[in-house]
Amino acid sequence: MGRKMPPLPVVTELKPTADTPRKIHRWLVPGGRLMISSGGVVENHPDGFTDTMFGQEFYSDSLPPTQMVALLEEIGFEIVRAEMSNPPDGENDKGKWATVASRKG
Repeated sequence: MGRKMPPLPVVTELKPTADTPRKIHRWLVPGGRLMISSGGVVENHPDGFTDTMFGQEFYSDSLPPTQMVALLEEIGFEIVRAEMSNPPDGENDKGKWATVASRKG
């Protein structure tokens, strides 16, 4: 049996968040689809937030849903569906926004 790994802190920064869809766009053929999720209520936390997951404190920073959709459209994706995949619970769960986009062209 393998060893159990301790939980690692999760860190997401804005720059990789913006760069990743651009890279995926280049890799996809026209009509290829991307599904991406981002923080659901980041508008309330413009500088990100610190929370606890699996007993470890972490910092999270992602694009708000409106900015994620605008970024994908700017890159050259057509938005197929964009919605809150799980709403915030008012406590630890900040919610999650999911977007499915198709590469134009």
